[in-house]
Amino acid sequence: MEGFDDLALGESCLLHLLSLNVKPFCLLLNCLDFRGTYNRTSVTKTCSDKCASAAYKARVRAAKIEKSNLETAQLKARKTEELRAKEFLSINEVTELLPLSRRTIYRLIEEGELNAAKFGARALIRRVDIDALFIKPKHPEA
Repeated sequence: MEGFDDLALGESCLLHLLSLNVKPFCLLLNCLDFRGTYNRTSVTKTCSDKCASAAYKARVRAAKIEKSNLETAQLKARKTEELRAKEFLSINEVTELLPLSRRTIYRLIEEGELNAAKFGARALIRRVDIDALFIKPKHPEA
């Protein structure tokens, strides 16, 4: 590849390249030939096959990441909707539904602010009781 320093392009050559809608530099910032390389056509966005291959791999990688992020968001939304539809929730399900720790849920149960039914080692909480946490006032007025 010839660089601007080697080719010694004048202003008229550079203006000619721009008038032909030729992108004068490779669009990849990590291009090994980035310093002084230019595209010879207006069709390609990169300076060489090597850079075109790298750009393709970057596009494919970005598409995979975007797809994965979308699938993850859909799974989280689906799980939250399933939890909202359930009438009885375990402690772990309550911690997934609300931004509270397990210890905070147990403390709310111990203080009597949240009703729970114990079945052996398992505690179940009614969805209605969780909703009531947000409705009742914290400090009763006399």
